[in-house]
Amino acid sequence: MTAPLDPLFDQTRLVAVVGTGGVGKTTTSAALALRAAVAGRRVLVLTIDPARRLANAMGIEALGNEPQRVDLSGLDAAGQLDAMMLDATASFDALIRRTAGDRASSILDNRVYRVMADHFAGVQEYMALDRLYDLRQSGDWDLVVLDTPPAQNAADFFTAPQRVSSLFDERIMRWFVPGASDGNLLQRVFNPGAVVLKLLAMIGGQQFIDELAEFFEAIRIVRAAFKERGDAVQGILRDPGTRYVIVASPDPRRVLEALTFHQRMGEMNLEVARFVLNRSHHRFRPDDTDTLLPAVDRIASGTVDGVDAGLVARARDAGQRVTAFYRELVHLAERDRAGVAQLTARVSHDRVRLVPVFGRDIHTLAELLQLARFVVA
Repeated sequence: MTAPLDPLFDQTRLVAVVGTGGVGKTTTSAALALRAAVAGRRVLVLTIDPARRLANAMGIEALGNEPQRVDLSGLDAAGQLDAMMLDATASFDALIRRTAGDRASSILDNRVYRVMADHFAGVQEYMALDRLYDLRQSGDWDLVVLDTPPAQNAADFFTAPQRVSSLFDERIMRWFVPGASDGNLLQRVFNPGAVVLKLLAMIGGQQFIDELAEFFEAIRIVRAAFKERGDAVQGILRDPGTRYVIVASPDPRRVLEALTFHQRMGEMNLEVARFVLNRSHHRFRPDDTDTLLPAVDRIASGTVDGVDAGLVARARDAGQRVTAFYRELVHLAERDRAGVAQLTARVSHDRVRLVPVFGRDIHTLAELLQLARFVVA
């Protein structure tokens, strides 16, 4: 039987961790997944681009596009944990092979497709969601923790299926597929697509236009599959068993980004379960210097008996540096407390979790689990 985890996550099938880049989103995702696995669930963490130290902390040399088992033998875990890193291009190619049948090779070899798969805005987000669909359908895991791609706007991730599908909209495809336009001669002559094709031919040459038309002709076959899978993913994102976690820093500027995410997700009827503020300095307080500063002053005044004068001078210098550094930490603490207050003025306090600054990188599963304890009850 699954061990109790957290009233919020115990029956959850998907936890999507969202936020901008550089706020510890990937580490938080891994920590949540590890905590759930230790509690007894079969968990997969799907990450986008983990730092090498994080893969090493999970005992994996390098994450790839297929799930890899994480060795939890040292933690007395009741469940299991798998990890994988999304390869958007490889995943897109695999999707084409599954859905295009005999036309798959012509699509994969097309230069227009290769540019789109590697550089088109929204492909990484779309493929993260598409892989999520396959992973959920497999039934191999009780819980999937999805580390979403960094985004400045929540809509960049959640609307990716619509944006990619819109590229293959029938009205657009008619511009590029010979013979696909309907209507009379006058409509075809003054078709806006003809103007677009002439402009593209002037820029890229006729060979480019031919490849573009070939690409859209071939992609017509998979258009329905793109829309069907996109609709299925939207159902998963709005499923009652899906929870959202916004990760930010307690810096008021980052808190503002988190609140913007929250507002946009609310407009999409997606409820945020947790706000995780990473690397918080809230434990440092001005009154902590009441004991530190007198000790430094005592050394500086040379009132410590039996201590070499040179050592006193060095100690005085070191003490002054420590004091200056601690004052900076106190300043950061005041900034962070202002950010926390800014957040809790808008959302309930019970949804906010503070993760203190660790002062070191996370190198082991034990440290990752320690971080998780600040995120879940």
